[in-house]
Amino acid sequence: MSSSKKPKRPPSQYKNALYHLLNRPNANPRFAKLLDKLENDKPLSRFEKSAIARAAKLPPIKKRYTDKEFIDKAIELAPIIPSVRKYVKRKKLRPAERAAISHKINLSRYQDHWVKISDSAAKNLPKENLVAPGIHAVQLKGMGERANVERIDKEGNLFVESFGRRWIFWRLENVKPPKVEKAGKTVFDENQFNAKFDIEKIKDLAEKAFTSKTLQVAEVKLWAEVGPVGPPLPSLRQFIHWIYESYSTYKHVDRWVNGIAIMLKDNGKPAKKKGKN
Repeated sequence: MSSSKKPKRPPSQYKNALYHLLNRPNANPRFAKLLDKLENDKPLSRFEKSAIARAAKLPPIKKRYTDKEFIDKAIELAPIIPSVRKYVKRKKLRPAERAAISHKINLSRYQDHWVKISDSAAKNLPKENLVAPGIHAVQLKGMGERANVERIDKEGNLFVESFGRRWIFWRLENVKPPKVEKAGKTVFDENQFNAKFDIEKIKDLAEKAFTSKTLQVAEVKLWAEVGPVGPPLPSLRQFIHWIYESYSTYKHVDRWVNGIAIMLKDNGKPAKKKGKN
C-alpha cells in the first residue's frame, strides 16, 4: 500500500524533544541553537531533525492511510481473506474497520510462498496449516506463484498442479506438536505397542506411495511447514536413507512436519494399458 505523501513529524514534537534534551546534564549546546530556530519559525533540515530524533529516541512516525488506500488493500486481499470482502465496495470506513484491515495487512505482509485455496477447501484443511487464522492460503515454498491447489479432501490431503506437474501432499494423522510429543511419551508404554514416532509414519507413507499400483510416482519430498523441503528422492531406499539422516533438522527449523509431497509421472495421468502380444 503506497501513499503519495510521506508522513511528517509536527514541529511541536521536535520542540518538546529539545526542551527535554536541554534539561539533561551536560546538554549539547547545539540543541539550544536548534530550539532557537524553531521558536523563530525557521525550518529544520532533515539532518537536524534526524539528530533530534536519535538523541531524544523519538518513536517512528506512523503513516496514516486514507480510506481509499485501506479499501484498495482490502480489494487486493479479498481473494484470500474472506473477512475483508465486505469493505471492497465501501467509500468510507470507521476507525474499527480501518483497524481490522490494518491487522490483516500485517498478517499478510510476507506472502512469498502463499498459494490460494478456495473457501470450501479451507474447511477440510486443519487450521494450523493455514498461513494464519482467517487467511485462505497455504505455504508451498518452491511451487511457484501460479501453483494451483485443485482440491483438498476430507483428510486434509492436497492435490496441487505446479509447472505442469501434479503433486499429492499426503498428511500424517497428527501434526500438532503436543500430539507428537504425547506419541513420543507413550511409545514405550506396554499398552501402546502400535504407537509410532512420526518419523516412522513418514517412512510408512513413503513406502505406501512407492509401492502403490495406482500412483505413478516420480519423486517424493518431505512436506514441512513451509512446503516441500529437501532433495527430490526417486526411490524408497534413497528416501529412507535421507529421512533418517536429515529429518531432525527439518523438525527443528520448521516446527513440525505435515507428511510427504509426491510428484507424479506423466502429469498424474493414469498409465496406458499395454496391448496383448
